[in-house]
Amino acid sequence: MQQSELIKNIFEDFQLLKNFKVDIKVKKKMLKELLEAGPNPWRVVGITPEALSLFKKNKFKKVKNIKIQRAHLKDRDIWYGKLFEEEWKDSNSWYEFIHKNDQTVLALSSENKNIKGINYIEFDKTTTNLFRSKRITWTHKAEEIKFLEELNKNVGTAPNSVQAP
Repeated sequence: MQQSELIKNIFEDFQLLKNFKVDIKVKKKMLKELLEAGPNPWRVVGITPEALSLFKKNKFKKVKNIKIQRAHLKDRDIWYGKLFEEEWKDSNSWYEFIHKNDQTVLALSSENKNIKGINYIEFDKTTTNLFRSKRITWTHKAEEIKFLEELNKNVGTAPNSVQAP
């Protein structure tokens, strides 16, 4: 199935979910599951310096119990609520909103609890196929290892450090 068709199908399912009679908390839980069926949910857009350092100690591999998580830059409860409040004219504008808000950074689990305002290294736009979602985790193969090695070499030379909103 092509991405555009997948987005359209999920949008149609969302429209049904929006009309459910259950409490908004239940709808948000269902929405989380629905969005995980979409293209690249929990998109990784950066990494904290501490997470990069921990990866370095482990030869840039995602070893068992590494204590690195994908931390959402924007509170999902808030933007999920906005998804339900808005009257979306089409699946494209709906998905653009999701794409803009469903962004994560690789962070230590201790950083994830207080991600607001934390500094992280922003990835360039060519990394869209790296760290792809696999439900509660992400892919971490040779491409991701190589990317992190290169990032670590260049970390002090590029102006790509930003602060989480």
